Amino acid sequence: MLGEAIDPSALPPPQQAQDDEDRAVAQESAPSVLNNADGDNEDVASQVGDDMSVASGVNPEAEQMLYELTADPVRAHSLAKWEVGVTKQWAGKRWSDGVTVMNDQLGERDVHSHVSEVYSPPRVTGLCASLGLLPGMALDLSSVDPDDGKAWDFNDPEKRRKALKRVFTERSLLLVGSPMCSSFSRLQNLNWGRMSPDEMQSVKSYGRKHLQFACKLYTLQKELNLYFLHEHPDSATSWSEPCVTKLLKSEGVSRVVSDMCVYGMEQEDERGRAAC
Repeated sequence: MLGEAIDPSALPPPQQAQDDEDRAVAQESAPSVLNNADGDNEDVASQVGDDMSVASGVNPEAEQMLYELTADPVRAHSLAKWEVGVTKQWAGKRWSDGVTVMNDQLGERDVHSHVSEVYSPPRVTGLCASLGLLPGMALDLSSVDPDDGKAWDFNDPEKRRKALKRVFTERSLLLVGSPMCSSFSRLQNLNWGRMSPDEMQSVKSYGRKHLQFACKLYTLQKELNLYFLHEHPDSATSWSEPCVTKLLKSEGVSRVVSDMCVYGMEQEDERGRAAC
């Protein structure tokens, strides 16, 4: 529970309370003696100067600000020292250094890109370059197989076979799959009564075939110790399909519900635009 607000101007200078507090902490947490370069023993307290900020290299202004926020000189000094350590740790480094290291390590494992997509045009892969990541393949009806100039139609067994081979050979750290969900959506329930049994079975079989193929690709990713992301509406009946439930039961696989309105997903009609 937070106490009452404190007027910073009413606080004593941090040095007034800090000297005794810091000496006590140093004596409790450090050995009683240290060996200096000449091998002589020296009492720890004698190495702690009157101005702890100078002794530890912290920024006095930052320490003063932290003291005003915490009203605790020991905590303020500790946080100020932590800030100095973090700053030194990242000195001379860039945000992209981690990406470079990751690329080198992925190359050692024969992983060629960060992200690939199936059943999707270049969406995530299209953003890779702006994030300093390596885009992989995007296999979808809207994209063309350069070998024969035909779309990646996974109704074609040959295209499915070729996609499996490419996922295996042109490995990506993450495979994103968005197979069609119309056969499994709640809205489709409104149409079942208008269809004959044969038509209804045909629609379900069509969706199930592509869902099973997507799960086959995900399983391959998992066997390669790589990652996959499957996208389907939370309310879709596809989550109860055997191929999906089997995958969800395997080690390291979990299901997460993500509200797309949080990420700015919108719909627009004659009444205007609104979050989904």
